[in-house]
Amino acid sequence: MTHAISPRQLAHRIYRAFRHGDIADLEQLKDSLLFANFQDSGEHRNFLARVLCGLSPGALGKLPNELVRIDVADHCQGNATECAERILYWAEVPDWEMELPDSLGASWHRNPMRAHLISKATDRLKEKRRAILWLSDLAASELSSLGALNLMADLGRLGLQASRRRRVVVFSMRVMAGNMRIYKPTMADSGFAFFWRAWPDSLDYGMTRSLRDNRAVYREWIVPKADVEIVDAWPLPIADVSLSETELDAAFWQACRDEVRDKRTQFGL
Repeated sequence: MTHAISPRQLAHRIYRAFRHGDIADLEQLKDSLLFANFQDSGEHRNFLARVLCGLSPGALGKLPNELVRIDVADHCQGNATECAERILYWAEVPDWEMELPDSLGASWHRNPMRAHLISKATDRLKEKRRAILWLSDLAASELSSLGALNLMADLGRLGLQASRRRRVVVFSMRVMAGNMRIYKPTMADSGFAFFWRAWPDSLDYGMTRSLRDNRAVYREWIVPKADVEIVDAWPLPIADVSLSETELDAAFWQACRDEVRDKRTQFGL
């Protein structure tokens, strides 16, 4: 159940949680992470405050347990980087069922199913309301070595579900000529998610928050979906994946508490 609140009430609540809240309580811990992300957003804090002030009281009342939808114009406000011909990766569970080979080998690139998967994903992406895609370089990992559960957990994909009929697919993405920029994500791009991580250590990219142990694992960027094309697709091995909040390991929450304690110390609290 959500409760309508004002921007001032939200700001006061997350500040109070960060400053002296009981972070053994998950709701206060999540509020603390929201405030820590806001503090780590540096020069974007005024912009983020403006975005929050433009949200409805009902939308604000959903935080931190539900992501809020923001205006398209408020996406891609982080620092931009020229992308040249670089290939980045978008990991997703397509929202349709498709029978795919149990295992992939060298023959996959000659399989007609590969071209069909790329074409269908391209068409479905155009239809979606989403304005942006989250891309990663996957730390130069070999796609054939990736496991669905660990990858999606390390990308911070809370709530994701996958199965035999709905596989995790890693799409290779190229930023199209003429629009060759990628952006460091801001808190607004994340929908003000507590499980997103602000990353003040770089101007050019963000870092994911692993849902396994809270580590910063992969570099990440956002890009308007209209500016990229899918050039390849690699279905990951069959796996039952469930990353609902109730199924996260205690080690994740404990590492988040340690992070908040460290940040409190940094601020002299």
